[in-house]
Amino acid sequence: MARSHSEVGAFFEGLELLPPGIVSVARWRPEETPDDAAPVSLYGVVGLKR
Repeated sequence: MARSHSEVGAFFEGLELLPPGIVSVARWRPEETPDDAAPVSLYGVVGLKR
């Protein structure tokens, strides 16, 4: 079963999230995503531990 946005976010508690934060991987670099791209059911995120 896929995790929700908030469930994925729980893995990154205490970390500094880099922009764009927790988003669909299709939205990670929207300027590079074709207009006819199919929806992607994966989240992408980068978190820094300082």
